[in-house]
Amino acid sequence: YNLPLRRRMSSTDTSPSAALAFALVPLALLLPRLASLFTEDSDDVPSLLEEFSSLQLQAGCTIHSANGRRCASYSARKIPRVRAYKDSRGSPCSQAVLEEARRSELSDIMKWPRIGKSHRTCISMLDSSTASLLGSVREKIMSVYSASDDVKTKSMWIPAQNVIPVTDLHVTVATPWWWHTLTESHGEITSQMSSRLRQTLLLGMHHPFSIEVDTVTFAGSNLVVLWRTVGPRGDVTDRHSTERDPFVYLRREIARCFTTASSCGRREPLTHTSLAGKGPPTLKRHNTIEEKTPGMGEGDGFIHTTLARLPKSMSRYNVYNRDVVKGLCDEATKMLSGRRILINHIRFLHTTGLGGGSNPCVQPLFDETIPLPEKKAGRTVGPVRDVERIGVKGILFDEEEGE
Repeated sequence: YNLPLRRRMSSTDTSPSAALAFALVPLALLLPRLASLFTEDSDDVPSLLEEFSSLQLQAGCTIHSANGRRCASYSARKIPRVRAYKDSRGSPCSQAVLEEARRSELSDIMKWPRIGKSHRTCISMLDSSTASLLGSVREKIMSVYSASDDVKTKSMWIPAQNVIPVTDLHVTVATPWWWHTLTESHGEITSQMSSRLRQTLLLGMHHPFSIEVDTVTFAGSNLVVLWRTVGPRGDVTDRHSTERDPFVYLRREIARCFTTASSCGRREPLTHTSLAGKGPPTLKRHNTIEEKTPGMGEGDGFIHTTLARLPKSMSRYNVYNRDVVKGLCDEATKMLSGRRILINHIRFLHTTGLGGGSNPCVQPLFDETIPLPEKKAGRTVGPVRDVERIGVKGILFDEEEGE
């Protein structure tokens, strides 16, 4: 493009318009590249939490209003394009460079046990029939990529740690304690947190409730099942109930029991900051459970099950199969939409990350399943026994908030 322009600009052609035209040529060549940075095909794939950062709900919202916001947010998800892995200069890489990048990414996935850190999480396991069905759906969708878990493969690569085993499929409820270095007192802290959680589930009267499949899609690089809550509405149980959303309430109460002190001083926070005594008293900090729990912090309300995750160093080449993947996700959504599971327990885990970042169920340091209390003949029957409800205000509930 430059050669003809230079020839037209003779030594006598010094007009401002000619000089401006010559200066704009590099800009014209650069604009398409700049524009590509702001398109949906950008290489920067947002994390799962970033995907739902705008989904914010109020603590006392109803099932109907919460599901309205959830479903609108779920429908905005897009299937990611598998982009060719580039080297540090942004150029197509060799097979050797790709393999090194894969080893580095695999090392990063498994870094937590290597550096001696752990975290605590609250989940609810799927029933076996639903888990098996979702496993079959995942296999059909992921078969489009024809991927191998061998870092040396010349086709597409997905590490085994990025595909959650069927027996470990779960719904994430809360993450009370993010990754921190293991200490000698970790067992005592975990025991205290487990006891606090059991009391909260009973005294907060968190009874079993149902959720149902809304969508099967990708959120960022994660293949996920997105759920909505259901509740009684007259003679039916559906997503339009005007009762308080039980999932939002459950998450809020779990967060509150770990992060706040009671007005009488008998309940102290159980957070890393409070136990370590870090930071001046006037410094306002956001607790881990509020920042890292899916559905809280910047994105209240979304409920998910992770099925698989696409790695960054998946392929040397661009893969143009989004329409096929989208069709399979839409087909799975039509088949599964409305399928319900019962949230009737919380599984509290202290894990070291041996299953990767999305599977806390592999060789945990602590593993306790706490059933949600059931209503029987007007009484609440649950995991905490011989607890007098008279006088418990101020221990797990502040006086002004009540039960």
